[in-house]
Amino acid sequence: ARIGLRNMPRRPLRTALVVFGLMLATMFIAAAFAVDDTITLAVKTIAVFNLGRVDEQVVGGDGPLGLYSTVVAAQVEQVLANNPHVAGVAPALVVPNLLVADQSARQVRGGVSGIGLMTNQAGPLGNLRTLSGASATPDALGSQDAYLNRNTAQFLNARVGDTLSLYSTLWPGKRYTFHVAGIVSGGPLGDSPQVVLPLATLQNLVGAPESINQIYVANTGDGLSGVVYSPEIANQIDIATHLDVRTIMAKANGIEFALDAQRIFGRILTLFTLFAMAIGLLLIFLIFVLLAAERRAELGMARAMGMRRGNVVGMLLYEGAAYDGVAAAVGILAGLGLGIAIVGIVGPTLARIGFPLTISIQPTSLIVAFCLGFLFTLGIMALAAWTVSHMTIAAALRDLP
Repeated sequence: ARIGLRNMPRRPLRTALVVFGLMLATMFIAAAFAVDDTITLAVKTIAVFNLGRVDEQVVGGDGPLGLYSTVVAAQVEQVLANNPHVAGVAPALVVPNLLVADQSARQVRGGVSGIGLMTNQAGPLGNLRTLSGASATPDALGSQDAYLNRNTAQFLNARVGDTLSLYSTLWPGKRYTFHVAGIVSGGPLGDSPQVVLPLATLQNLVGAPESINQIYVANTGDGLSGVVYSPEIANQIDIATHLDVRTIMAKANGIEFALDAQRIFGRILTLFTLFAMAIGLLLIFLIFVLLAAERRAELGMARAMGMRRGNVVGMLLYEGAAYDGVAAAVGILAGLGLGIAIVGIVGPTLARIGFPLTISIQPTSLIVAFCLGFLFTLGIMALAAWTVSHMTIAAALRDLP
């Protein structure tokens, strides 16, 4: 070990060049992990944003809207009342495919969902916020008032005070007029076009008093961490409601679907990383072979003094491991820098299409990248050392090929 390590401080410039060459494998791995962690967080965040604070949905019922009695909502609220992992329960009536016309802005938007919420135990599901950050609860709406979410407001170019007309195949030949009381976000509102109406008003429009077709459940946590409680809560609801309705783990399913799409990108990134690593490892092999070949006479002298071939390989590996440890540490830093640079370059472009990237690097990814880079590089060094050790003493002393 001492013989192998003594050459590092003798030639600092050569040591720096060797470390630079050896860090490539670790750098490519660390950069790949950094980009993958960032994209994983992005797809999870987008899945969460599209669903708002809704973790589970209770659906079922009869007719085209899947209506059922508010008695079911009372059962669900009762069974979840003592569950510490439930932050809020909000029975709702959702009417899809509304046509909304802003008479003030003279704009029309189809495919809008009308939502009426019961907010007695809604918790964060009833916590709507205006653009200025002020609270805007559904209970504050008058019978002729409505809230628009940001997406709908942007499409309609709507402003507070505008007059809206609502059309639907559920009330053919009729239109109902409302006034925009606010442009809101939060609660169950996601990115899809939505208009919030008083629950009683929406029930009267569809001719279904005392009926709902959704029960939203929000788990504790930040909207993402609470997903782990979804199986337990869904099972608890299904047992209480029997076969009347069914529970959908909306956010868990949405995140899983988003991660499936991310895995496709991950495979492409893995192929690129493997290709780049192959080039880096080939360079590492050549560097180490040349490093050992430069000292053929020294190695031949060591063999002549009784050192065996295995000892030569071990001596070269000790030296290589020292280079490798430093190179892996430097490679981690270089890989992080490369990953951050990639995200910084492509981030603004992806943000324009609704896919914002925020750099995210998990500590486990750094540890795995360091270990993989170190072990891959050390394995290539062992192969190079074994290749170089196949020489006769006479050829080595005379520096013959």
